[in-house]
Amino acid sequence: GQNQSLLFESEKSGVFIDAWSEKSNKIAYSEGCINCDGNLVSPVIRDLSTNKTTKLSEKAQPGTMTTVEGNTDLSQIVIVYGKADTAPGDGIGINIVAPYTVSKVDTSTGKESVITTVGTNGEKNPNGTVRSRTVLAGYLYKTNDIFYTNDKELFATTGEAESLVLTAEDK
Repeated sequence: GQNQSLLFESEKSGVFIDAWSEKSNKIAYSEGCINCDGNLVSPVIRDLSTNKTTKLSEKAQPGTMTTVEGNTDLSQIVIVYGKADTAPGDGIGINIVAPYTVSKVDTSTGKESVITTVGTNGEKNPNGTVRSRTVLAGYLYKTNDIFYTNDKELFATTGEAESLVLTAEDK
């Protein structure tokens, strides 16, 4: 398009944008190479006004973050991270396993608040293989209320209250 502007430059092999707010002039992203150097990327938040970059979570290990979603003005970000399964396997990259932490990060202060933990350490599938889940999280439209999934269940948080919204049926 005609209306282009350079937000920032990177020397890394890739920039993966998770969220951006023109209103607050902030961007959340990861830098690096996905599946070519072990997925050891850590999402950051950059204030484009000052070019100050801050790690989104000091608790999450590089390569273990599965979800990064921001509210509309990027004043808050919900993140999901697990732990890296270091056992040798057949796949490429890192298998991210339970326990998964769902947290909210205040992007102004960097304060991380744990919302919930999904799964337990050492979970196995019925056939004995390592169990890996997809835990999704995000914001309900135009609010600071967070949703997250746990297997067949969908939860929503409003302020400090959490409620089960939906349980999917087996087909």
